Amino acid sequence: MNIFRELAYILRKTGIALFLFHLFITFSDQGLTQLMQTELNSKNGVGPLIWVYGLISLFLSLLSPLITILLVLAAKQSLGVLQFLGRNLNQLFIEEMRASGKALLWSIPLILPGVWKFIEFTFVPFVVIKDPDYALGKLDALRTSSLITRKYFFRLIGILFLFSVFFPLILTSFDEYKVPWNHLFLAPLIIFIEMCLSILLVLKLSQIFDSYTGGKNGTHIQLETN
Repeated sequence: MNIFRELAYILRKTGIALFLFHLFITFSDQGLTQLMQTELNSKNGVGPLIWVYGLISLFLSLLSPLITILLVLAAKQSLGVLQFLGRNLNQLFIEEMRASGKALLWSIPLILPGVWKFIEFTFVPFVVIKDPDYALGKLDALRTSSLITRKYFFRLIGILFLFSVFFPLILTSFDEYKVPWNHLFLAPLIIFIEMCLSILLVLKLSQIFDSYTGGKNGTHIQLETN
């Protein structure tokens, strides 16, 4: 299926939930950034609150891609969005914490090994959500993700560079327009474009995962004919 048809399908099925979530993440990030800047510029010195703001920001940065992936893949299921989230979010968060912990350990001696581990674990969410063998306890999500990464390394690096480096760098020039109280119409538009790029990234990664599994997960999008 053409990826832009898939994008349109996702937008129709879970686009509102995705957009509201991206609005929440963007505005929360802006608010936390302002609070941290206020703490840093305080005449009384930096207080303990900056650590609280930093931890919240870190938690949101971990949660954001997971919820995006779940909402995109939820459109492919017969389950309701909330039911799908409830079924997968807990286990997905556990596996992502395992992946982040291992990647951070590899970062202690040198940065590059840690970066490589983060890349290796790109497919962990797809293993958890889409592979029936994982649900049966036959697969380790981190090891399976590493195997997929090594098999499709150059294709994966190209996709990650395009959607995680190239497009975000271009969009950073519009960051000043993402403040809603200054740009009431431009801010939602830019956030919508960022949301569409994140959906396309999930779809491209999902395609690689399906290529590896041979479609055994059975979660390809089935377009409604009515």
